[in-house]
This record gives sequence, structure tokens and C-alpha cells, in this order.
Amino acid sequence: MVGDHGEIVKENKLEEVEPSNPPVRDNQAIKQAVSDVFGLSSREVGMHSAAINTLIDYAVSQSDDPTPENVKWAIRQLYLKVGTPPLGENVITYLSRYAYLAMEQNKISKELKKYEQFK
Repeated sequence: MVGDHGEIVKENKLEEVEPSNPPVRDNQAIKQAVSDVFGLSSREVGMHSAAINTLIDYAVSQSDDPTPENVKWAIRQLYLKVGTPPLGENVITYLSRYAYLAMEQNKISKELKKYEQFK
């Protein structure tokens, strides 16, 4: 390639660089997706905030790609797996309790495997 003054200039080739940081998940969009699954109003979302966060953590742990659609899918799968809550119990609290216990069980299993690696 020839420069402005007639000299030969090497062409710089740009290399594609993969981003080193994983994409940041949009918590507001994910919370909106969860509220859509249960048909919650904004007031109800505030009331069940802790349970919704537990369900989101569970759904994210079940998927490689934490998009709102995948979170919805994981929560629906959880509902199909666990079933209808007992009479008088809220669906969100019932599912979030199961999700919490399942995540704790996975955490304990991983810790136990660290000790069992020498067997």
C-alpha cells in the first residue's frame, strides 16, 4: 500500500478479539420474565422479591445462557417437575423452597466430592 507521500506502508491487519468478560445479564429483564411466568403485578414482585431471586439463581444454574427466555423455560420445567403446591401454599414460595434445597444439595455434593477424590 502506498502512503500520502509515495512511501510504501505496511497494511495493518486487525485481529478479532474475543471478549474476555461474559455478557452481563439484565436482571430487570429476567425479573420481568419471571413475573410474566407467574402473572405477577409490580407490587407482588416486590412482595416475593427473595423468592424470585432464588428462582432466578436456580434457573441460571440450570442453563449455560442466562437469557430471560431460558430462565422462563427453567422455571416452567421446575414447575412440571415439582408439581402443584399443597392447598393454601403459594406457588412461588413452594418452588423457591425446592429450588433453594436443590441448589444446597448440589453445593454439598460438590464439597463431598472434593473429599472423595482420593478413594
